[in-house]
Amino acid sequence: MNCVPAHKVLNGLIVFAALVALSGIANALSAGAVSGASIPVTKTYHATVTASSGSYVNPIGSGLTPGRIDMGVDYTGSGPLYALGSGTVVDLYNSGWPGGTFLCIKLAISGLYVYYAEDIKPLVSVGQHVTAGEYIANATGGSSGIEIGWAKAPGLGATMAHQAGQDRLGRKQGDPGLYTCGYGLAMNSLLTALGAPGGFIDNPIQGSAPAKFSALPGSGSAPPQTT
Repeated sequence: MNCVPAHKVLNGLIVFAALVALSGIANALSAGAVSGASIPVTKTYHATVTASSGSYVNPIGSGLTPGRIDMGVDYTGSGPLYALGSGTVVDLYNSGWPGGTFLCIKLAISGLYVYYAEDIKPLVSVGQHVTAGEYIANATGGSSGIEIGWAKAPGLGATMAHQAGQDRLGRKQGDPGLYTCGYGLAMNSLLTALGAPGGFIDNPIQGSAPAKFSALPGSGSAPPQTT
């Protein structure tokens, strides 16, 4: 009776185990294709919220430093940006803005439009639904910085401050953001109420904004505006 060397037996067992494992993977993939199953996409959220958050959350991540308040609130530096609230992305780019980015979300809870503009790299697409606190973009640290504020419907590049003529005096002097606008101040009040670092008032305030633009959803009142 001939004996098979032990090392050959071991090698044979290893090969057999590998074939069984590959067969199992193939069967699993085949089952997924037939049933329509797919690998879930993992989303990242702000550390202070969960995927089920139904209100506004702080959209400003670490690494960003506040600047002036103009049509919105300016920040410099690089870092993550989060969805202020749940809603639908309606725009990503507009050549009229420094850096070319105008990421705009129509917020489901209020019907308002919030924009993130300038030196930003979006991580979302137009038509995509996002959840409050979802990681949606990176501030790149470019020379223009970023600006977050209220956009005029349908959210394709114009701001509420411009719609109200609050940037008119600044435009006459060559800088639409030269003066703090009422809509920018409202956004600043909201951001600070959510825990974000607030910007600073630059030159006399131009105009004001309805209370809903600085109010926390469901609170029934707006936080006080710094003057």
